Amino acid sequence: MHYKNLNSNLEANLSYLSLLDEDAKLHIDKFSKYLQKYIKSKNYFISFEEWMDKVLYTPNLGYYDSKNLRIHNYLNDKNYLSDYITAPEIDNIFAQTLSIQIEQILQECKTFNILEIGAGNGSLAYEIIKFFQNKNILVRYFIIDISNSLIKQQKKLLNNFSNQIEWLINPPKDFVGCVIANELLDAMPISIFKSSNNNIMQLGVTLNNEEEFIWAEEKVNIKLSQKIQKRLSPINQYIYEINFRAENWIKNIVKWLRKGVVILIDYGFPRKEYYHPERLNGTLMCHIKHYAHTNPLIAPGEQDITAHIDFTAIAENAISTNLQIMGYTTQSHFLINSGILNILSKTDINDHKLYLKKTNAVKKFLSETDMGELFKVIAIGKDIELDLIGFANGNRKYSLF
Repeated sequence: MHYKNLNSNLEANLSYLSLLDEDAKLHIDKFSKYLQKYIKSKNYFISFEEWMDKVLYTPNLGYYDSKNLRIHNYLNDKNYLSDYITAPEIDNIFAQTLSIQIEQILQECKTFNILEIGAGNGSLAYEIIKFFQNKNILVRYFIIDISNSLIKQQKKLLNNFSNQIEWLINPPKDFVGCVIANELLDAMPISIFKSSNNNIMQLGVTLNNEEEFIWAEEKVNIKLSQKIQKRLSPINQYIYEINFRAENWIKNIVKWLRKGVVILIDYGFPRKEYYHPERLNGTLMCHIKHYAHTNPLIAPGEQDITAHIDFTAIAENAISTNLQIMGYTTQSHFLINSGILNILSKTDINDHKLYLKKTNAVKKFLSETDMGELFKVIAIGKDIELDLIGFANGNRKYSLF
């Protein structure tokens, strides 16, 4: 996702309120009362993982289930006011390029099943289905999303393809085909720990005397402390983020995927970069109306909270269940390998407005200073032998270990 930097100190002067309309402020007030009551019921302490889960996913109140959530879509009017924008919503050349890799996987699987998990407003699904439609291929498209707000947006956008799409709560049993998830893992609630004087402390949230949300910490038990220290070298006062939710999700893939490839696109690093000694304060970021900051305890229900992905942990958990790591590379390498420049070359250069739009989008997707290097693509396979075109050059899977 892409946001401007928020220079003002949100924590000090609450200037974020100027970004919100009255409905949003009322929503924050209503949700805050709910959260205050909940924290009190938990003896005045909840882990940050639980906080993040609550503020993002509480039905009808959490950020991803709020009726106020709006995602940019290039198919909508240019004046459409969105909360954030991801690659598929910037330009359809992203989905067209990804579809080339998907097509190779489907040909090998001898099926036309596609499963998208966390489908945003449906833009990616729309363009993938259209890509195959132009080849006279009728794909079966499954969508899993836990946001009722986003599902409504998806069904509206994808109405013309409703005979090809099925919305599910859980993955199909014995699924054969291609699975895609763009910016799914970064939105899963993370646990945050801090090493302090040879102790591992878990960070969480409590209330002060004015019933404001503030940070708190408690010592973790020996079993969890040992589990954390197996993967990390303790550095005093270092913040460690661990996405247990994502790791468990990866381990469960083997239960429902019979044959195929899972393509995950997200921002993050291998572990040796993720826990670099200079990254003392972790990677957690918050986003509100296209502005970025680092305070996850304000504006509950009206701001997004994300953290980068430890791709080594993703790979380790896949391998632990006998899944294959088929490739790991930057988004730039993946898109170039899959043919994005060839697609761009077919754009009518005489249509100056369209050509400029496509060119700017490709620059954003490929640039080292933008999405090209920060975003990574990892492919996890089961019961399939295939040299994926998206990883033909620049495959970095051995850098994960």
